[in-house]
Amino acid sequence: MEKAWILLLLFSLQLCYSTEVDGRQFPAKRGKTHRTKVLILGAGVAGIVAAKTLEENGINDFLILEAQDYIGGRFKQRSFAGVKLEEGANWIHYADRKPNPLWELKQKHNLRGIFTNYSDFIIRDEKGQDITDRDLMKQFTEAEEKLVELSELKSKDHRPGISVRAALSSVGWRPDTPAKRVIEYSVVDFEFADRPKAASLIGFQSRSLDFFVADLRGYGSIFLKMADNFKDKILMNKIVKSVSYSRYGVRVTTVDGETFAANYGLCTFSSGVLASDSVSFSPKLPQWKLEAINKIPLAHYTKIFIKFPYKFWDSHEFILYAHRVRGHYPIWMDIEARDILPGSAILHVTVTGEMSMKVEGQSESETLKEIMTELRKVYGSNIPNAEGIFYSKWSKNPFVRGSYANAEVGTTSADFHNVGGKLGKLFFAGDAVDPQWWGFVQGAYFSGERKAAEIAQCMKGSCEGFWPKANVVQEVYVRS
Repeated sequence: MEKAWILLLLFSLQLCYSTEVDGRQFPAKRGKTHRTKVLILGAGVAGIVAAKTLEENGINDFLILEAQDYIGGRFKQRSFAGVKLEEGANWIHYADRKPNPLWELKQKHNLRGIFTNYSDFIIRDEKGQDITDRDLMKQFTEAEEKLVELSELKSKDHRPGISVRAALSSVGWRPDTPAKRVIEYSVVDFEFADRPKAASLIGFQSRSLDFFVADLRGYGSIFLKMADNFKDKILMNKIVKSVSYSRYGVRVTTVDGETFAANYGLCTFSSGVLASDSVSFSPKLPQWKLEAINKIPLAHYTKIFIKFPYKFWDSHEFILYAHRVRGHYPIWMDIEARDILPGSAILHVTVTGEMSMKVEGQSESETLKEIMTELRKVYGSNIPNAEGIFYSKWSKNPFVRGSYANAEVGTTSADFHNVGGKLGKLFFAGDAVDPQWWGFVQGAYFSGERKAAEIAQCMKGSCEGFWPKANVVQEVYVRS
């Protein structure tokens, strides 16, 4: 009996001094405190660029806490069927826009890849018939151009924001056939990762010059190289439990019981993490910031890779599947096209929004069964069985909770301002902060650079105050 009581006491103590995260127990290490001048939370793009910017300003006393076991955030590579695939970001968007630090890094490190040819497509219906209609695509392109003009007009006149669906309807576009719906999907959903009725006209632009990275080193390698100078300052597997902030500094505790104190902090958590209760803030995040965070949530975008013994599909960069149900496995990408991954016999299928959540919530075998059903409708019952399937479940990752930031209908300039607003000595960066580049890698890059420069200025004695903005006037930002 005495032994049982001792075991019960030890178990109780373990519960008191350990924390469970995502089903794993982390023992506490009490009493250990690390001190630094700047503490960066997250080793994704914003965090890495911020650290580089601090070094360029002569600040070397900093630490980066990363919850996962790798650097790069939503940049991650996976070996699958003998090739290297990007689980996260794959494109350098707006390669022709300047300044574009991603394109400059691509050239510096000679990343391999191709410019995406969006005009190289075929549309097939559920009977496998080729129903490609270039005139329909031309009609949508014309509607798209009108949306750009409407977005710019609203920006100049500060008119209330509307959805992409409302805007399309106003210029005469009606997606009343499966072919029209998949064409619309290939531009709107494929970009915004959401249906037109939920996507905001804010910042709507025509298709850009996009570069698809297909490099064995990985797209994220450009940021790994950037972090080489300070990789000893990056602490992996440090899951943040709580963040305390004031005008005197920040104090962070991790689930393993360690404490980190700094004069300044930079939080680069995704809007999905900030909107969850996974991290405790003290004081609690103010209402004006929470409202802004929830108006720029993470979209859901799932890249599915299926390996076959040989290629049997059309030799077009994109195969648009005109299913009667909009968004039902609509985008098939031939990643052998134009020598992207020659000889790989891998088909790349993309789903977004609600379909993405469904796929990421079910087993890979179930997803494969559903996709094979559609492939056999199009290419016949004699196509070979798949040899493997893989896709990342970013929505299920507790340290990310989605794919990329996406402004909801009604989002204003005030919301981006408020998401990025500092609280005491705690600053915020990430792809939900930049008003021109939200949802793009450039947004994370520019915000990390900008916020680190602000911290450097504060450390030199020139620290500007922050005042939240009210959502009184609807403003629309356009990427330029």
